[in-house]
Amino acid sequence: MAGDPGSKIAAVLGMLADLSPSAQARSAALMVPLDWFQWLPVRGVGLLRRPMSAGEVAEDASVPVDRRFGERLAAVDRLRPGEKRSLRVGWLFVAGRRPMADGRMQRVLHPLLSTPVRVSLPPLVGDALLRPAGDVALSELVADPELRHRLEAGYEVGGGSLDGVQATAVPVALLQRLDRLHRFARAAARAAGLEATRVVPVAGSAAELLRAGELVIVAGVAVYTASEVGGLSAPESLRSWAGRRTGGTAFHALYLAADRDGPEPATPPAGGDDVVAPFPLTPSQRRAVSVSRTAAVSVVSGAAGTGKSHAVSAIACDALGRGETVLVAAKTEAAVDALLARLGDAPGPEPVVFGSSERRDALARLLAGGGIRAADRADVEAARVRLSEAVRAHRSLADAIASLLAAEQYTRGEPEAEDEARRVAPRLFEPGRDLDEMRRLLDAAAGGGGWWARRRAGRARRLALELAGAREDRTDGELRAAVEYAARARAAGSLAAAGGLEIGPDWARLARLEATAQRRVGEWLAIESRSSARLTRAGLAALAVLGTALRSGRAARRAQLSRLDDRLTRALPLWVGTLGDIDDLLPPTPALFDLAILDEASAIDQPLAAAALLRARRVVVVGDPHQLRHVSFLADDQLRRAAAEHGLEDDPLLVGLLDVRRNSIFDVAVAASPPTVLEEHFRSAPHLVDFVAQRLYRGQLEVATRSPRTEALDCVEVVRLTGRRDGAGVVRGEVDEVVGRLREMVRDGVRSAGVVTPFRAQADALEEAVLAALGIDDIERLDLRVGTVHAFQGNERDVVLVSLGIGDTDSLTTWRFAEDANLFAVLATRARRRMVVILSADPPAGGLLADYLAQADTPPGATGPAGDPGPWARAVADGLAAAGVPTVPAYPVGRHLVDVCAGDHRRFVGLECGVHPAGPDAHVERHLALRRGGWDLVDAYESRWGERLGELLVELTCRFDGLPPPAP
Repeated sequence: MAGDPGSKIAAVLGMLADLSPSAQARSAALMVPLDWFQWLPVRGVGLLRRPMSAGEVAEDASVPVDRRFGERLAAVDRLRPGEKRSLRVGWLFVAGRRPMADGRMQRVLHPLLSTPVRVSLPPLVGDALLRPAGDVALSELVADPELRHRLEAGYEVGGGSLDGVQATAVPVALLQRLDRLHRFARAAARAAGLEATRVVPVAGSAAELLRAGELVIVAGVAVYTASEVGGLSAPESLRSWAGRRTGGTAFHALYLAADRDGPEPATPPAGGDDVVAPFPLTPSQRRAVSVSRTAAVSVVSGAAGTGKSHAVSAIACDALGRGETVLVAAKTEAAVDALLARLGDAPGPEPVVFGSSERRDALARLLAGGGIRAADRADVEAARVRLSEAVRAHRSLADAIASLLAAEQYTRGEPEAEDEARRVAPRLFEPGRDLDEMRRLLDAAAGGGGWWARRRAGRARRLALELAGAREDRTDGELRAAVEYAARARAAGSLAAAGGLEIGPDWARLARLEATAQRRVGEWLAIESRSSARLTRAGLAALAVLGTALRSGRAARRAQLSRLDDRLTRALPLWVGTLGDIDDLLPPTPALFDLAILDEASAIDQPLAAAALLRARRVVVVGDPHQLRHVSFLADDQLRRAAAEHGLEDDPLLVGLLDVRRNSIFDVAVAASPPTVLEEHFRSAPHLVDFVAQRLYRGQLEVATRSPRTEALDCVEVVRLTGRRDGAGVVRGEVDEVVGRLREMVRDGVRSAGVVTPFRAQADALEEAVLAALGIDDIERLDLRVGTVHAFQGNERDVVLVSLGIGDTDSLTTWRFAEDANLFAVLATRARRRMVVILSADPPAGGLLADYLAQADTPPGATGPAGDPGPWARAVADGLAAAGVPTVPAYPVGRHLVDVCAGDHRRFVGLECGVHPAGPDAHVERHLALRRGGWDLVDAYESRWGERLGELLVELTCRFDGLPPPAP
């Protein structure tokens, strides 16, 4: 391929985005929903005025609305799970009807300018207030980026002449004098592809306007509900990369890897042992962090509740701690908010939040007040020293405990290997031998280089052989193994002299030291991100420009940011926002960031992801291929034509990757790098996740919430009704049942609830019924969300009501839609504590839903052994069982096995009877993980109790009888 191949791929993706019906579906935006549409006083145009200083609009611009209507709007905004701000105020509505190609008339009610708003409610009485909650944006139908930017930079809201108009209609005489407003309105409508030239005041309701036979531009302000729209459309922005080089970017690495025979091998250390994060990590999460440090493309995969957001935060913090810059992006504002909440769990750098989030205003105020100053070097060094000391203290105690566990392991150990070690180096087993000196000599003997270095190495080897009493033909490997066996033998002797192993209070101290080290990481990240190395004079100047940009409108902010380079990202190294806003706001600079992280990537199409990939050197792609995917209906011949037009048709593998209909960005990434799989579920009780783990994840998902307290919980209730869909596609009986259940939840004090259904019509009916039955206070008290499964992806609640919305006369096609494996994987994993499934007909036998309901009707039972814990653990378990204490040896908890679980749901303990089969370090990791999961763990090691099993059983039995243990 001549020219830069990466830029050609970007152009192809842009062309495909333009052709995709998902882009054509923007025509759905032509019709604003009328259910919550209301004209506002014209003075409400102030909601769209450009802010002049940080916080000015938020404080001064507000529009009163009837309190009850405001409460309803606030309730709608709270109910919708997939939309951060579903309330918008629009200005200059193109309204009426226009002819379509097939001769039918298409209704249009579409704002040329809009801004997200929130509802502010006075405590007791008084009107509700609408306040701006984000950027003023031009219609998403305007696809040409240059034209869009120009129109946004000069948008018109009357120049202040409309601010005092209390009526919903602009006086005709005043409207006729606003020439610039007329010119802007006509230009914006033309750019949006809407042929309307007449600008008229509000005259009648929206429904009356829609009966007109022509399109007009209504100079009116209205509040309405709508799904969020991203910023600039992808096609034009991607084609603008055609003349740029993409080498050195994650985009280039993803599509143009040198070897496409298969995924490149993972580059990480096996366990990521050097990873220190502001919060606990599992081994697989640490491994994901390690891979992200060097791999140009890395992938993190995991089911719901496996800690993907946890891993994203850890990867971002690790990169920041190594002086890098990070861009974290997701598809929706709701997903961005979830990431920000996770990043906020620990102290760290202040993120730059772009998009329409109100958090941006807080950062603007911080910058305006000079709140970000370079930290004193002494403070940075002091934070680093505190972190080093905390990590060292934690590792020192962990190593000491590991040494004791190694001694315990040795006492149970390998007599043949020890005998061989004694034959190799007999003197090392004599009391008083300096084993550290032996290790030093062996290290020196391994040296190489010139003749003098070889002479020194030879002398060190002779001294080592003499110290060990070993023959000259013994290898260094044999000698090193002998040293370790000698050390274990010495530790085992000390352990025996102390009466056996009992770690006891040191476990709690280790947990405290671990928490301290994690807190110190966050504190160090927070201050290091403000170090003088980052906040140089150029960096502080860049912050001043950013502060101005954040206080500006969308177009002005884009212009300000386009003049910045990596001096800005160096000064503020963490940026978080939506993919749709990246092209709209960040300069088109290749590899502007060291690392990009894409969350919920299985639902992200390739053109949308390209904006982040082109601006980063490396990328981490995070997602779950079993959950809902992006939707596109692009035809195969369109893909072939796009590839041929840009000279890519001779590379069938590349063309296969660019199949945007079948391949999300997650699929493309998996083809470039093997995923790190997060295999433990930490969110829900076993009954809520076991079926999904076995059926959809083929037993590869381990449930870390299992314990005697949770294993038999019946968390799924099935409510069977009789009913069918009405003409609107709604099962009314299920709607009534949901409303009744929600009322009960309000009385019971439930604080987290959701209602989910597979079908749009059922979701709309549920929302309407909930709004009629519950007030805003009840909705906020429940933290209630209502929506389709697609809207609920990325949202969870403690209690979830599922309304299947399928009647007893519906076809198999309807059931097949509800039983789609990807949809079901989301549907069945939204509840943290309890799920109620409401259905009006039995699903087809043998399908996902039928099998799920069958297990839901049969509560789980007690967990059985998942392995063999060894003879000593079996002896302890048998003894306790004989004493009437319920026991399960080798009790499974996620990827761990508890040697013996003793007790029941009222009280239980885990007994540690031996060292983890993978060794002392794995044992320490398991103990801390179980402790964080709420387990009470008791030392019951054989070196201490092997000859006193009866005493151990008496002591443990007293625990369950509520008696003090007998005196020693």
